[in-house]
Amino acid sequence: MKVLVVCAHPDDEILGPGATIAKHVQSGDTVNVLLLSRGGLSRDGTDLSLIQKVHQSTVKASKLLGYNVNWENFPDQEFDTVSILSIAKAIEREIDRTNPDIMYCHSNVDRNLDHRIAYDASMVATRISIKNIYCFEVPSSTEWGDRPFNANYFVDITDTFDLKLQAILLYTSEVWEPPHPRSNQYIEGLARVRGGQIGVEYAESFCQVRRLG
Repeated sequence: MKVLVVCAHPDDEILGPGATIAKHVQSGDTVNVLLLSRGGLSRDGTDLSLIQKVHQSTVKASKLLGYNVNWENFPDQEFDTVSILSIAKAIEREIDRTNPDIMYCHSNVDRNLDHRIAYDASMVATRISIKNIYCFEVPSSTEWGDRPFNANYFVDITDTFDLKLQAILLYTSEVWEPPHPRSNQYIEGLARVRGGQIGVEYAESFCQVRRLG
């Protein structure tokens, strides 16, 4: 099976479906991650050395979990300054290149505008091309949205959750102290809550957009 994960920024692939990615890889599936931006440029005082550090973290995380990664260069936190069509075409190119059976993408309820635009572009790019599409939740964005995240599809990640935490720690500039939602304690707590909803130790939840087998 071939899987495509479309993310606005580096680290979204880990904070969102990271353990599910690892589970796919362990099952023998091929996972490709498309990052639509390089990340980090919206922060005050950011220079290219941080972008390079984030890039290195992404490469390390991809090797740890076993996924392939490809980058676009849309402006971080400024997806609204480019056309949705241009982002959709970038996603379409990746779909043509990887021919996925399943796609994971951002949710349209996220507080982060880049995430919502990435969702819209993903829906344009996948009108008839992918049978199974799921939206993932990202701590510090999904729970701060104006609308609730409709979790209706769950993946048992009990066996791969430790890999997710290891990968998150590779993004040293993105890990915060509790009670921030990007702290390890919050991420573990969310996974336990989602696991409790389906009777397992840890789970990741998704909003099912399309499932055709």
